[in-house]
Amino acid sequence: MTSEITNSHTSIKFDLKIHNFSNLGCKHKSDVFSVGNIKWRVKVYPKGDSRSWNHMAIYLIPDDKTKSPYAEFSFVIKSQTSSRNNEKGPVLQHQFSQGSKGHGWPKFITPDDLHDRSLGYLKHNTCIIQVKVKCRTRDAARG
Repeated sequence: MTSEITNSHTSIKFDLKIHNFSNLGCKHKSDVFSVGNIKWRVKVYPKGDSRSWNHMAIYLIPDDKTKSPYAEFSFVIKSQTSSRNNEKGPVLQHQFSQGSKGHGWPKFITPDDLHDRSLGYLKHNTCIIQVKVKCRTRDAARG
C-alpha cells in the first residue's frame, strides 16, 4: 500500500448582504463560512481601519487561528443598479499564518464612491459584497 500527498482546491462564491449599512459601528464581521475544512469570516470596516480612515476596508480572516491555510480570494462591491459599476478588487494570494488577523484591502473604496447614489452600491441601506475564496488543501491519497 502506498500513499501520497496531493494538492486539491476547494472554492466558494457567494454574496454577503450587509443590511442597515449606515448604522454599522466601526466594523462588521460576517457569519462563519467554510471552504473545504477551513472556516472563514469576512471583516468589513465601513469607515476604514487603523491603516486608512478614508476608505472602506475589507479582509478575509481564518476563523480557526490554529491553521495556516493558503487562499486566493477577491471581493466585489456590487452595484444594485448596473453591473458596469461593480467595484472589483484584484485577486489576492496569501499564505495565512497561525493566529493571523486577516489579509485584504485597507483601501477598497472611498466613502464618496460608496455613498454615490448614481453608482448604486447602497440601495435600501444594503451593501452587497461578492466573496470568492479558493483554498488549497493537502489531502492524503492512499493507493
